[in-house]
Amino acid sequence: MTPFNFARTAVFACAAALAIGAAEPADAAVIVIVIVSFEKVGLDVIATLSGTINFRGAANSAHIATGPSYGINPAGGSFGALDADTNTRWTYANAPAAPFGTGGYTAATTYVGDAFVVEDNRLWTDQGFVSGGILSGTMTFAGASFASLGLTPGANSTATYPNDTVTFVVADVPVPAALPMLGLGLGALGRIGARRRRRAA
Repeated sequence: MTPFNFARTAVFACAAALAIGAAEPADAAVIVIVIVSFEKVGLDVIATLSGTINFRGAANSAHIATGPSYGINPAGGSFGALDADTNTRWTYANAPAAPFGTGGYTAATTYVGDAFVVEDNRLWTDQGFVSGGILSGTMTFAGASFASLGLTPGANSTATYPNDTVTFVVADVPVPAALPMLGLGLGALGRIGARRRRRAA
């Protein structure tokens, strides 16, 4: 897997930076939301991307050729899913990161869905993505746990852009269904043992 480091991304200058601040009418300023949620499913951790995004308010954009990169950086508030293709990087004047854990970069096992990256003041999409369109995707970390990925259970953090918010939601770690039954079983065995000891006395 290619490290999730866009400073090393190969830039083939498909286009120069383009000012887009006035690309949409003034009444298009509608706050839209992208959510990236993390859940433990069986032996794996699944990250689900969903929502819609509006790039009005970005300072500029550039078309950049990238290599494939799929992964997360919880401490940096980054989620990345790019194919080996020409993608569009949208840069904002200011957008603080929204950490959702303490872990560093971890490459995903698989990703199926739309190209999308959130990293500090930059968002990335496929070159053909239309502002206001719908994003969806599923990223799988096979054999991983919240702890191994450095995800904070119950975390809910939001990165705010001029007309968008990107929210990271990490589920609470569920108690395995067998544990309460195990507790009941052990309690019952303890009571049976106590009765037998009283009878023997």
